[in-house]
Amino acid sequence: MNPCPDRWLIAVMLVASTLVQASTADRSAIKERIDWCSTTISAVVGGQPISDRDLPGRVVLLIQNGLGADDAWNSFAVKTSMEFVGAVSAGGLVPLFVVDDAKANLNAWSSKNGAPTIGFVERQHLHIPGFIWGGAPRFVLVDADGVIISDMIIDGRDLSGGSRYHSRGILMKPDDVRRTVEGGPGPLVPPGSWNSCRAEAETLTAAAVTSKPLTPVLKALRERAKSGDKAEAQKLLDAVRQYVQRQLAVAERNRAGNPLLYKRVLERLQAQLGTDELGKPLDALVKSMTSDKSFQAELKAAEDFSLVIRTAAEISFGVGDPDAPRPADRIKAIRSGLQTVLSRHPKSQTARLAEIQRQQWDTWVAKAVEPLPW
Repeated sequence: MNPCPDRWLIAVMLVASTLVQASTADRSAIKERIDWCSTTISAVVGGQPISDRDLPGRVVLLIQNGLGADDAWNSFAVKTSMEFVGAVSAGGLVPLFVVDDAKANLNAWSSKNGAPTIGFVERQHLHIPGFIWGGAPRFVLVDADGVIISDMIIDGRDLSGGSRYHSRGILMKPDDVRRTVEGGPGPLVPPGSWNSCRAEAETLTAAAVTSKPLTPVLKALRERAKSGDKAEAQKLLDAVRQYVQRQLAVAERNRAGNPLLYKRVLERLQAQLGTDELGKPLDALVKSMTSDKSFQAELKAAEDFSLVIRTAAEISFGVGDPDAPRPADRIKAIRSGLQTVLSRHPKSQTARLAEIQRQQWDTWVAKAVEPLPW
């Protein structure tokens, strides 16, 4: 029997209330955010390709540290990374290595028995708005709302991994990773060993860090639940139901302040759940989102602004040296796009953000020695 949509929504709101308290704890040191909805990324995690649409609403650990031919360094890199990646069950967060050569780093990582759910993204395929890389090995923990919880550097001159200091924010510990994951959607698959449903558990773990469809594995679990494998299959089905509720709770607490994140989470869940009964309550949420004219107005403004921010990130406009070469036509497009947001959506909350961004870019442009087409 399908769950009642009203009860589903009540459950989501209760979970959202709990997660807000957990996710806002210990954030007084840092309030910076990463806008995944405006990030350009092309990576592979656990053999599955991911893009910017896979990251909103999930906990992400960015790791800037290259592996190579040095065996001692590779051991150091895997050990320090797994200290945090392994702090939670696989699928609890999306760990992404930012490197120059994804294939070479993946081979080195695998040779040291690093977690299979790790992802490698080449710098040329990652453009984060307003974010500058510097110092390594660097670990940046981002919660499900996009808030940077920690930004830490481990001194690579000490291969014991004992020399650590913060780039900004707080010094990260494994407990910080656990708390951050608990304040988000959490791992999809509960910790423990699996026997008859081991393959299904592995599939679900991989789906927790990508947008891989869940319909086939859910169908298989329901068939198993009718046979002698009922206990394990039902446990995994219950875990998926709880995971979906927690994902929706993350979306709900961002609905007013970040409508684009809200939409992205709903779209991802719909794509993953398809026609399965767990996805049916989403229909009511999507219908409500579509028919809410006020929400749609804010969403349109957010989408227009996101395109501007994405374009700026792709040419590092607004960060670094303003005199570094940048395509003049892209700079003009950014300026034009920003003005369009301000003129088309003057009463939106996005317009206020766009005005702040304009002032910041004006200040940055003014530092250039040679005039920019701004």
